Amino acid sequence: MAKEGITLAETKELTYFALAVLESQDWDVVEDLTGHPIEDEARRQAAVEMRRRSQQMRDEVLASESEEARWAAIERVESGYLSEYYRITGMTPALLDQLLLQSINNNKIWETASAAAPNAAPQAPTGALNCVKRDPKNPDAPPVPVACP
Repeated sequence: MAKEGITLAETKELTYFALAVLESQDWDVVEDLTGHPIEDEARRQAAVEMRRRSQQMRDEVLASESEEARWAAIERVESGYLSEYYRITGMTPALLDQLLLQSINNNKIWETASAAAPNAAPQAPTGALNCVKRDPKNPDAPPVPVACP
């Protein structure tokens, strides 16, 4: 946080948003929630938007000279991503909330979160029988279940 010059609250918001964006690309769940298939082109557009907004977020937050300017950048980029995501997929804020709740309830969010810290010791999510771990030497590989410590 100090290295990037951002506050703990900003770090929490950026982490939440990163997890929400990653989870929002779980196409099986998105299709179940919207009741329609998400075509390959829509998936491609959503992935492009995710990468574009991620870079925009990084650039704008790091270039901001005050906490107020950083929060404005965070709000602008989040809002822009979500507007495009909803347009591309047919999702709504309520459906995205359902998607995130499902991810938490089935412990899938822990797999996504483990990608952010591949060298961290496995942590047991509440009520989980297994932990997940990502191989730091192969960051593109999906996380794998491991015995909890």
